[in-house]
Amino acid sequence: GTVQEMQDLKGGDKFKLTTKNWLTSQGTWVDGKGITPDIEVTLDQKFYETYSEEDDNQLKMALEEASK
Repeated sequence: GTVQEMQDLKGGDKFKLTTKNWLTSQGTWVDGKGITPDIEVTLDQKFYETYSEEDDNQLKMALEEASK
């Protein structure tokens, strides 16, 4: 991905400046391509109804994997 910031010019014009690029650990830029996850976890319907961390099974799996 990329991070872009709006910059002001004299006269009120603006331009967008790319300030950061997100790369994989191997240095591959994935903007416009995406990546395939190592572990795919679909959000449970309950999360969409509550939007709480308690019902976020993707977050739970990420924390579980990070603690291994």
